[in-house]
Amino acid sequence: MVEISDIVDSDSLETWLKSQNDRKTSLTTAYRCAMRVAPLTLENLLADPKKADFVVAIYLRQLLISGVGTKYTDAELWEAAATAATVDASWVAADLFSSRTFIMTAASAAVSTVARTDRAGAASKAAEAAENATWVAAESEALPDLFPPLRQDCSALSAGGDLEHAALWPGTGNPLANSWRTLKSDLATWSVKAGTSDSEVGHIDWSFWIDWYERALNGAEDRWEMLREVALLDREIWEGDPVTLMARIYATEEKHRLLELTKQLKSELEDTRQQAASIVQRSHNRPPGLVESERRTAPQILVIWNRLEEAEQELERAAPDPRILGRIGEAILKAVATCASYSAQKLDVVATNAAKAIGAAGGGAIVTVLAAKQPAIQNLAKALMDYAAKLPLP
Repeated sequence: MVEISDIVDSDSLETWLKSQNDRKTSLTTAYRCAMRVAPLTLENLLADPKKADFVVAIYLRQLLISGVGTKYTDAELWEAAATAATVDASWVAADLFSSRTFIMTAASAAVSTVARTDRAGAASKAAEAAENATWVAAESEALPDLFPPLRQDCSALSAGGDLEHAALWPGTGNPLANSWRTLKSDLATWSVKAGTSDSEVGHIDWSFWIDWYERALNGAEDRWEMLREVALLDREIWEGDPVTLMARIYATEEKHRLLELTKQLKSELEDTRQQAASIVQRSHNRPPGLVESERRTAPQILVIWNRLEEAEQELERAAPDPRILGRIGEAILKAVATCASYSAQKLDVVATNAAKAIGAAGGGAIVTVLAAKQPAIQNLAKALMDYAAKLPLP
């Protein structure tokens, strides 16, 4: 029986992992081992400019799927992992990749761990990931010892933790901080020059990958639905034109950003929506004390909220229809403009009267709320239209 304190190499790690009752422990261990040495591997791979565009297609895709594999377990992801674990023979023949550089990376072993649905097989691949990571670390000047943080991971996992919000280098700090700082600076510089004749390394805008690694490094990743969608992009997209690939990735990121903003704004307007619905229902009888501006504004608030609900539904689709999103944005802006025409010239008076009418009318100062939320509503509507303009027609 191997105790956590006995884990000092890949063999002892494999024995311990096989004694665990869940496959996720192996997945998480493999992913975190591979991510710790990612700056060193990237530094090595990007030393040859002609390989840069392909680093994303192979290496970073493997890391991404490995991370997503710690959160989701389904056949679609297993298939993507199995595909990502292979390297196209024509690329090796063209000397774009060597078997030692790519097939022996911790990332390759980590993504193979995701592809193994049996617990013993996953444990073996996770141990291989740790061994390959150790090999990478041994060739660096920093010579980081990967097993102390690995043992900390194992302790947390055996206690029921999932390490989702745990830094990659707990406790003693990141021994590769300088390597990452230098690489991050280079990647940021290359991002500015991406697609220009002055680009040193390919045509990749590395901003997404810098942010992605920073989040993982600090245990701050919370965009798993978005990352899963990126990870499951077709292999043809990953291995095709790198500019097209990054455009798809950024479009996916933007879609999920807009989805979260839409959900947030809906939540913030929920009380106002209920008040507006009540006002609309009561306004048919024109009861005393009902503020005229609120009577006229309430239907537009319902329009805005309903369009936000439609936007949420459309953004949750794998391929949103740009025509629908464009119409939603236009409808929201029109509703806001209609409300503004009711009260823009007398907003202070309206707000005061609305506040006084809360008790009498029971509707609340919905005009005041709308005025406060108007910039956020307009910005979201315009962002939906801008996003829609970049999407292809179905």
